[in-house]
Amino acid sequence: DLNSFHEEQLNITEDPATWPEIINWQIRDYLVQKGPPKIILEGFPSQENKTHFSKVPCGRKLSNGEIIYRPWIIYSELINKIFCFYCRLFGNDTTSALTTTGFDNWPNVHNRLAEHEKLKGHLAAMLNCSELQKRFSVKDTIDKVQQKLFNQEKMRLRQVFERFVSVVQFLAEGNLTFRGSVKG
Repeated sequence: DLNSFHEEQLNITEDPATWPEIINWQIRDYLVQKGPPKIILEGFPSQENKTHFSKVPCGRKLSNGEIIYRPWIIYSELINKIFCFYCRLFGNDTTSALTTTGFDNWPNVHNRLAEHEKLKGHLAAMLNCSELQKRFSVKDTIDKVQQKLFNQEKMRLRQVFERFVSVVQFLAEGNLTFRGSVKG
């Protein structure tokens, strides 16, 4: 059960720079259930060129003037870079900094984020994440069925093993052989 895993056991922090390069299903499930870490830092460190990240790109202005929040932007305090939460967990693009090493070209951050959120890979990753979140909310994940089958098979094999041990004990108590005959 995923709930039995703890943050310490998975060795996962909220900083995406500390996440493993290849994210297994346990870590992905844990992070999806927890959701993207919120950016709480206020004063972001400056780079050599005096530029720094700000929370402004986390919002996107729509054509009607409304500003919507981009929940998929996650920030690493450790390396001062941003990542795409969806693509980091579900993406296949190993060339995008938002997916792999983190993005820190702050003068071009608005253009890069606008490009990124229109990519097919990002949209597919977002859909996969959303679908998994919905499945968790109704407790109907794909691996739930697989886990149930695994547990049933484990129980069956345990019963076979217990029968085998019982037979061996019975034979040992009667000083009998497994096969063959005793000529007397």
